[in-house]
Amino acid sequence: MEQGSSSWCWGWSGIGALAVLAVALAAGVLRDSELARPGPVVLWAADRDAGMLYGLDEELILASRVPLTGPLDLARTDSGRMFVLRASGFLDELDARGELLRELQVGPCLDLQTLGECALLVQRPGRALAFAAQGEPRVLADLPGVCCIAGSRDSVLLGTQDGRVLRVALDGSGVQAEAALGGSIVDLVSASDAGAYALDAAGQRLLRLAPDLSLRWQAQIGIEARHLCLSGDRVWLVDTQSPRVLRYGPDGKRELDRAILPQLGLDRALSWTDGGVLLAAPGAILQLDAQGHLAPGQGGFNYLAALAR
Repeated sequence: MEQGSSSWCWGWSGIGALAVLAVALAAGVLRDSELARPGPVVLWAADRDAGMLYGLDEELILASRVPLTGPLDLARTDSGRMFVLRASGFLDELDARGELLRELQVGPCLDLQTLGECALLVQRPGRALAFAAQGEPRVLADLPGVCCIAGSRDSVLLGTQDGRVLRVALDGSGVQAEAALGGSIVDLVSASDAGAYALDAAGQRLLRLAPDLSLRWQAQIGIEARHLCLSGDRVWLVDTQSPRVLRYGPDGKRELDRAILPQLGLDRALSWTDGGVLLAAPGAILQLDAQGHLAPGQGGFNYLAALAR
């Protein structure tokens, strides 16, 4: 009787354990089904050290990944194609899903942007190039000291280390306008009126230029910034030496000064929804709303080099 009772008890214990396991598995399946699938990719992030491009949805949830060795910079065309500049001196053209279309050897480069369906590139020591979709590169200018580039309607803006800004024709026919502003122009972004914003790193100035490149206004920013981010008619600037972000209004007045952010190593900002921005730190994406308040971001990167939407 004792042996039979023991077998009976162990048998029911085994059945109970299986029942608990079945319930747990069922609960797991239920939880998986309740997890929302990521939405369409609206943001691409280049992780240099991980050798990866990450596609994220509008909630900054991972939706796609593309292995790519040493991505340093990336820019998207109007149709969603991507151009990616890699540490090995190659420029890759990818479709909107991240599939490689072609690979071009371009050597050391300083800046990558897009205009319509063209990629705009600055090669060392100072050659500006345009790459049409699946086309051969076209030389826009060959000027020593050119270090940044930006599209501006049907032309291209160039900034130089000796403080000049030039407007050149997209077809490569030559210079259309030029202004000597002093300092060292390290970044440019086109304004909605075909004018531009320029960043003078040497003088720590934000410059607003008219379409003919004459100076409309300038503001002393007092931080070491390397990139501009235009959101509507407002400009965000990131301090590379401290966790601090500034925003300037269309009249050149400082509207926002957000310091003591939770990440060091900030460099680039990207315009985001409702007047906010995304900030690229080495290991994370920070999100700030239009008032400068922190919103949910995304972490887990090895070394985040660039963002594009």
